[in-house]
Amino acid sequence: MDIPSSSVSIGLAGTGDQQSLSQRVDRIGNALSNSIVTEQLSAMSQRFTKLEHQNKILEESRTSEIQRLIEAVDDLRESLKSGDHRARANDALLLLSVAKDEARYTVEQRVLNNFRFHRMDDRYSNIAKPHKNTFTWAFGTQEGVDVPLSSIAKWFLSDSDLFRVSGKPASGKSTLMKYLYNHKKTKDALRSWAAEKPAILAGFFFWYAAKDSLQKSQQGLLRSLLYQIFRQSPDAIWNVFSDLVKLPQQNHGSNLQLASLQLPTPPGTVREHIDLLQSVCTWLSKSGQRCCFFIDGLDEYEGRPSDMVRLIHTLQTIPGVKLCITSRPWNEFEEGFGKRNTYKLYMHDLTRDDIRVYVREEFAGDENYQAFEARENGAGAELIQEIIDSAQGVFL
Repeated sequence: MDIPSSSVSIGLAGTGDQQSLSQRVDRIGNALSNSIVTEQLSAMSQRFTKLEHQNKILEESRTSEIQRLIEAVDDLRESLKSGDHRARANDALLLLSVAKDEARYTVEQRVLNNFRFHRMDDRYSNIAKPHKNTFTWAFGTQEGVDVPLSSIAKWFLSDSDLFRVSGKPASGKSTLMKYLYNHKKTKDALRSWAAEKPAILAGFFFWYAAKDSLQKSQQGLLRSLLYQIFRQSPDAIWNVFSDLVKLPQQNHGSNLQLASLQLPTPPGTVREHIDLLQSVCTWLSKSGQRCCFFIDGLDEYEGRPSDMVRLIHTLQTIPGVKLCITSRPWNEFEEGFGKRNTYKLYMHDLTRDDIRVYVREEFAGDENYQAFEARENGAGAELIQEIIDSAQGVFL
């Protein structure tokens, strides 16, 4: 049998040749290893880009953490290019840590997606912004003049757990709720109330005309509140779903393995939703964090008003929670929440000045009104007053 000459030369090689061959094999092995790690880092970088994009969609509070993962991958790439073998051990540890964090944030995003539902924010998005210089009375100003703080501004700083806004249809309840929910002064006041950490704000706007029952049901309300809490405090996910803790260690960032896992989904009943919300808020309270829920339009709930009264009373028993609610002045709500409650306001009693501001500014840019005022001296002011009186505190 003929034996290839190259094999013979290897077999008969001396010590120097063997050493050269060994070094060559090491170089090939390192090159293969570098190539594999480079591919892994490239794939990881692509996954992190998706994580970052999904984080923006969910508005999850993991922006800085995911950015650190992206920077860590860039550092690993630079270390790989340098060829510094002494750094390899640290690189390996960093790679494992990054993979573990990737698995953690991937799990969080999938849990959030399970709790999120389609059209959750439709009603909120459809509420128009208030006209400029309106609702400023809520924080102690009116047309640039300091006035005493309203009861709602005082409530934000108080230990009371319930504030109720009542008003006729189209009196501006939802607009006020959105205004308060987004206002910086609301966040500042609630931070003072919460003391240790910024308060978690969550809002839900009932909509009876919605096609999706979740937009007008108790389950939709509770599911939305849970989603918003988890989004702002993702650590709560790991504390109320304790079985999840093992997943990042088991999967090391493998999306293929994570895809097959059964992750937590919303409970099936209202009672189970309440129990889960209570567990979450209790854990938050023990960790020094409080919540304020803005719930608009109790009268647009699809069931009986008495059911909503009972649910609000149940939510009042949860530790570390404030509730700001709005509704029409129906008897069930007036009786259920107490007519003598100090922390309440009736919109149609407070929006008179807001309507005056709105009417004046609308007429100020109207040529027909200007011509009328010039022709009928003083009649314009009478017309404005007549409109304000006829409105009876209702914007529409």
